[in-house]
Amino acid sequence: MDTARDAREAALADACRLLGACVRLPTPELAASVADGSLAASVRALLPHLGCSEERMRSVVRRLVLCQPAEPAAALTSLRREYTRLFAHPVKPIVPICESLFTSALRGEDEKPLLMVNRRAMELDEVYRAAGYERTRSAAVPPDHMETELAFLTVLLDKRASADAAVFLERYAGTWAPTFFALVEDHARTPEYALFGSLGCACFER
Repeated sequence: MDTARDAREAALADACRLLGACVRLPTPELAASVADGSLAASVRALLPHLGCSEERMRSVVRRLVLCQPAEPAAALTSLRREYTRLFAHPVKPIVPICESLFTSALRGEDEKPLLMVNRRAMELDEVYRAAGYERTRSAAVPPDHMETELAFLTVLLDKRASADAAVFLERYAGTWAPTFFALVEDHARTPEYALFGSLGCACFER
């Protein structure tokens, strides 16, 4: 039994759950965890087990120091404002939150792919179906949404399906998550989203 690998995969699954909550519209529960400091405590507990470099660990810790407890309503307003600024602009989001849109923007393409029927989304839908994975959120959320990919990766890690998780990272989530979270960290205006970006970089460090 490789206990170090098991610990890393368990930590990665928990980190992906946390990141998934940050790449959808923030909830009062997420805001409460920011407000009372429990989110920062969770990140501190996970960080040593992610297997990232010392430099990346230091970067996450620097971001953690800047996250201070706050009043829950104010935390929720701040999180939702920053989420909207980064991901949900109707014309040109700073960081497109679906893989097809993200890679299209990186290539500088003017024409955006259709959200549900582009090649990548349909390919991922087939991957989920083949694995018996039923998406719990609305079908209106594209298969290549970052939250969806993180949720599926979490399921694979929770099942200890290491080989399947490795393939999914190599072919899908891992191809764009490092750049996605680096851009989140670079463009964030709040310490919380800078932390989420830095944690994502630690999870998907190449």
